[in-house]
Amino acid sequence: MRLAELILILAICQFRETGIPSELGRATGIVPPSIGLLPDLTSLQLGGTASLSGSLPSEWSSLSSLASLELTGSGAEGPLPPSWSLLTSLTSFQATGNSNLDGPMPSEWSSLTSLVTMDLSDNTLSGALPPSWSSLSVLQELDLSSNSLTGPLPSSWESLTQLLTFNVSHNGLAGNLPPSWSALIRITELDVSYNGLIGNLPAPWSTLTDLVLLNASHNYFTNNLPPSWSGLDQIRDLDLSSNLLSGPLPPPWSSLTALVNVNMSHNALASSLPTSWASLTNMEVLDLSHNRLTSILPDSWSSLPALAAIDLSDNSFNGGIPASWSVLGQLADVDLSHNDISGMPPPTWSSLYALTRLDLSHNDLSGSLPDEWRSLGLIVDLNVAHNSFSGPIPSSWNSLRKLTDIDMSFNGLTGTLPSAWSAMYRLENMLVANNALTGGIPVSWRYSTTDAPGNCILRDDPLWTWYCAPT
Repeated sequence: MRLAELILILAICQFRETGIPSELGRATGIVPPSIGLLPDLTSLQLGGTASLSGSLPSEWSSLSSLASLELTGSGAEGPLPPSWSLLTSLTSFQATGNSNLDGPMPSEWSSLTSLVTMDLSDNTLSGALPPSWSSLSVLQELDLSSNSLTGPLPSSWESLTQLLTFNVSHNGLAGNLPPSWSALIRITELDVSYNGLIGNLPAPWSTLTDLVLLNASHNYFTNNLPPSWSGLDQIRDLDLSSNLLSGPLPPPWSSLTALVNVNMSHNALASSLPTSWASLTNMEVLDLSHNRLTSILPDSWSSLPALAAIDLSDNSFNGGIPASWSVLGQLADVDLSHNDISGMPPPTWSSLYALTRLDLSHNDLSGSLPDEWRSLGLIVDLNVAHNSFSGPIPSSWNSLRKLTDIDMSFNGLTGTLPSAWSAMYRLENMLVANNALTGGIPVSWRYSTTDAPGNCILRDDPLWTWYCAPT
């Protein structure tokens, strides 16, 4: 076997099978610095040998032919050697999942101009991102996530124009998103989430037209969403949640027709829902919860055929629930809770056959619970608590055989608990406190026949008894 073709894998049995010298097979800690005496070595894999320890040898800087180096889960310790700047043939470096691999990212590595892929995620690296790495002109994949990096995103990295994916999430970075990064026109995935970044979302980033995924969640971004981002026409996954963003939802974003997953929850966005967003026909998941959005829910959104989950909870929406949304045949999860929605729930929503979870709690809905909803055969969790519903609990809902949790508390429901619900054998939690129900628990339910007090919760315990809060 030619030495230049040798791939070292640090597992003793494999060393013996491939004829690695016994000196290496007996090695404890990290592979000896003497590995640096193999100048023709092109690939070195030490991944998965987490029992190793010791610092990365600076002597390996003499591996002038090394193209691929993997240290994933190797147990490597200490800093990244600045002397490895001499590994100018290196195209792939992976050293993820080493909890004791710490220290700064060497600015000297700016000489590794052959690097295409570098993964240093899940370590304890610290310090700033080196501006000098702007010279890594062929770098395509860079993952620095889950470390302890600080400081700003270097504006100079605008020169990394071959970059396709960049992940620096779960660090302690600060400062602004560099407008100059608008030059990274090939980038497809960008994740800067869970940092301390501030300022505006850069309008010039509208040039990143190959971007498919952008995650900037859990930072401190402020001000408005850039209307110019309507040019990001390839984006599928957009997460801007848990920031301090304000202002309206931009109507021009109706051009982002490739969007599939959108999360802008936990901000301070304040406007109505743009009717023009009805053009986002590929959108499957939309979370706008915990904002300051107002006005009515648009009928035009009935043209979102792929929509499977929508969360508009904790806003200030008013008006009624759109009956027109009954055509959204993929809709499985709906949360409209904690708003000011009023009127009667639409009986036509009985056609939402894919629905598994519906939360309408903490609104001002009134009227009867729709008997027609008996056809929601896949629903598991239904919450209509804290409204103004009246009339009886529909006996016909006994057809909801998959229902496990239902909360009808704090309404004005009357009548008795329906005996027909004895067929709902999967029901685990039923809350009916603070209504005007009368009578006892039906004998057919096989529970106690004593009257249900006025502030009780029915829970699935061995006796199916009522648990009552103090009055």
